[in-house]
Amino acid sequence: MPGPEEGYALFDTGASSTCADESVLLRLGLSPVNTVGIATPSGTAQANVYVCALYFPGSEMPDLNEVFVIGAQLQNQNYAVLIGRDILRNMILIYDGPGARTTFAF
Repeated sequence: MPGPEEGYALFDTGASSTCADESVLLRLGLSPVNTVGIATPSGTAQANVYVCALYFPGSEMPDLNEVFVIGAQLQNQNYAVLIGRDILRNMILIYDGPGARTTFAF
């Protein structure tokens, strides 16, 4: 099994599904399990779907095992993962803008 890949993740309330940078998924040696149609600001496309685990060391986020993620081109955004509503729907998320704090509970 390959070692973990590190990178930044972003809570993306505008994304219906969780996405991971496809180059990271390929470095992990993962193979697609499916393809899906996606809509992005650039238009529509077909994208690969992978099964992986997501870990959030140093945070209160629980480990997420066997998560379906869509392969995307995220390197220009400096994120490895966009956490979409498929995961966010399982938590309570409070964003305190003036306090510059995010609170979440499962």
